[in-house]
Amino acid sequence: MKQEYKPIIFPTEKNDFMLFIVIHITYFD
Repeated sequence: MKQEYKPIIFPTEKNDFMLFIVIHITYFD
């Protein structure tokens, strides 16, 4: 899982931040 879990640590845009949240929820639901 750690290899696939590569979220955007430093989002530069709101879209990236939302993507980070979606990925975070997906892996930790």
